[in-house]
Amino acid sequence: MSETDDGGFQRYGKQSYGTPHTDDPIFTVYTSGSGRFNKAAVEQWFDGVESVVYYTNPDDDQLGISLGGSGPDAYTLSHQDTGGAECSIRTVLREYNIDVDDLDSSVALDVEQTPRGLARRRPHPCR
Repeated sequence: MSETDDGGFQRYGKQSYGTPHTDDPIFTVYTSGSGRFNKAAVEQWFDGVESVVYYTNPDDDQLGISLGGSGPDAYTLSHQDTGGAECSIRTVLREYNIDVDDLDSSVALDVEQTPRGLARRRPHPCR
C-alpha cells in the first residue's frame, strides 16, 4: 500500500514509546501520569535507588527530586530491563495546575543535579 491509496486511506506511522535515545539524563512525563527516567539518568543517579521524593516550589516554577527516601511521601521506582525507571508523577503535577489528561503527548524534561538532589526548572510542559 502506498502512503495514500485510492480508497482514501493513509498509512499510520508507528509511534514509539518514550523519547529518542539520548546520552543526556531525561525525565519523561507520559499522558498516563507516569514518569520515566531514561537509561542515562538511571546510570548516572538511580542505580540501586528504589524510590524518590518530590519537592515542589510552584511559586518559583521548580521541581526537586530527592534520591531515595521512605515513608508515605516516597514514590517507588520500577526499574526496567531497558535501563530506565518509572514512577508516578500525576498527583505532583497537580501542584503546578497540570492535569495529565490535558497533555496531548509525552513531554521530555531535562534534569540536572544540584547539591540537594535533582532539579527541574519549569516542570510545566507548556512554559
